[in-house]
Amino acid sequence: MIDLSVKIGELELKTPIVLASGTCGYGIELKGITDFGAVGAITIKGVSLTPKEGNPPPRIFETPCGVLNRIGLENPGIEKVLELMPEMRKPGVPLIANLHAETVDDFKKLAALCMDFDAIELNLSCPNVKEGGIVWGKDPSLAGRVTGEVRKVTKKTLIVKLTPNTDRLEDVALACEEAGADALSLVNTYQGMEIDLDTWEAWRGGLSGPAIRPLALFAVRRVYEKVKIPLIGMGGIKDENDAIKFFLAGASAIGLGSIMLRDPEAPRRVLSGIIKYLKERNLHGIKDIKGRLRWKD
Repeated sequence: MIDLSVKIGELELKTPIVLASGTCGYGIELKGITDFGAVGAITIKGVSLTPKEGNPPPRIFETPCGVLNRIGLENPGIEKVLELMPEMRKPGVPLIANLHAETVDDFKKLAALCMDFDAIELNLSCPNVKEGGIVWGKDPSLAGRVTGEVRKVTKKTLIVKLTPNTDRLEDVALACEEAGADALSLVNTYQGMEIDLDTWEAWRGGLSGPAIRPLALFAVRRVYEKVKIPLIGMGGIKDENDAIKFFLAGASAIGLGSIMLRDPEAPRRVLSGIIKYLKERNLHGIKDIKGRLRWKD
């Protein structure tokens, strides 16, 4: 019998498939088009203490092998999101609150308000305004500090989402682990840009989709070799083959992101493929393949 369950901190997932923040709204939007029986957890769209309007259009650019987005963390604020909790609970899937803030105090206030969620994910890809605008996830000391301070105010499973846009990824991961993170999710989007050939205007944004999959895989493996806590791997996963590669690289669970924008039935399709792969090799679960790649260079 195939065991697809995963434990992330105190969070029990029936399947290793997590819907990544920003690509599934609050789960409500997927009602009737996504098979939630294949989903282990939903990470809601990022939320802040107060409403944010986000960036003016254009916000999304298609690329040859992915999507560049510059949404700007638009959300209605934590109070409005909490009002949606009854609807968000209807799929019967664990809910992870993705939090973003510009100060440690705001992260702590947000975490304290999220007691009705099953887990908390800190988005460390936003700037710390009190440290000159440096992104939290680029500096190990900043990442460790905010993780440790949030840990003080919540006993919920604490996940930290790492940015790949740093040359100190492993150091940041270790700092978060030492500060009390139960798990890490990686990677967030890679920095990119787009240019309008008529106006010469340019926009910065975060690149996701199949183009980043090899980069994300390498990031997951690098972190897996340094930390002991579980990893949720994500970045360009479009099918079961991509998912299995992340397990082999060291992920305990995988996040579906951009694929959900064009194929909301992806969770069932990917899960079926994972099961088929394991059965064909007489394997009993994800634990049999996690981290077991063999380097050839």
